[in-house]
Amino acid sequence: MKEVSGTIFNVQGYSIHDGPGIRTIVFMKGCPLKCKWCDNPESQNPYIEVEFFHDKCTKCGKCITACEKTSINKDLSCRPEEKIDRSSCDNCGKCTETCATQALKLIGEVCTISQLMKRLLNDAPYWRKSGGGITISGGESLAQPAFTQEFLQECYDRNIHTVLETSGYASRKTYCQIAELADLILFDVKHMKDSAHKKLTGVPLREILDNLKQTVNLGKPVIVRVPLVPKYNLTIPNLVATAEFVSDLGIGEIHLLPFHQLGKDKYKRLGRTYELEHFQTLGYEDPSVRNAVNTMQRYGLKVQVGG
Repeated sequence: MKEVSGTIFNVQGYSIHDGPGIRTIVFMKGCPLKCKWCDNPESQNPYIEVEFFHDKCTKCGKCITACEKTSINKDLSCRPEEKIDRSSCDNCGKCTETCATQALKLIGEVCTISQLMKRLLNDAPYWRKSGGGITISGGESLAQPAFTQEFLQECYDRNIHTVLETSGYASRKTYCQIAELADLILFDVKHMKDSAHKKLTGVPLREILDNLKQTVNLGKPVIVRVPLVPKYNLTIPNLVATAEFVSDLGIGEIHLLPFHQLGKDKYKRLGRTYELEHFQTLGYEDPSVRNAVNTMQRYGLKVQVGG
């Protein structure tokens, strides 16, 4: 029987975020949502793609010769976002093979569960000593359901603590089959109004909220996480609606994630436009963040700022 393969774009060890203890985070590639504030744009497309690091480029021109699709700009002084014609690039990786400085780099790799576990188990001593484990994140891991389900089953069989970090956007059947294998769910809620949610993320809200309810029905520990983005969802009506919905479900904890600009340069490296480039980063003590904390606390929720 052929082993299931999945596409990941990063494995981050020794993390103290995204779940209890010291964790190893597996970032899955591909996401059906297109959140305007996404800080991992390299996770959005499900396929392997080329990233260009302008500051590492020596302008040797070898990549131009290597590209059979003529997708590399012949102007060595072009703007970083114009380096690659993404419409013709097939992400074959030949340009990256000729780049001695790794200015051109492939994002993503296809691996089997056994290949991935071999890498992850090197971190097992840290999990055992700290009460940690593995967090599967993204992108959106529900977008690769067969791989994610088998991966979580493998972790369950090995008695490894797992966290599923998700937007909750999947069919109820798919979501429940996967969620019941995780020890903890970190469930993102972006906006409580369907029209706004669809405008900001590209997908409707109803299925997501339904799956959050299913999480409670499954008896799974769940922490709701809310990105705080000025002009988008950081409003009193949305905060109140979120707090009411979460508390009514009997969920006791919520994490607020203030907007930051850590992903801004990634858009340029991928040749994309970032609409929120001029937004200001929110500090943890920003009045709007403190106001969000107070709003959630009024509904009896345990609140943490940051993941």
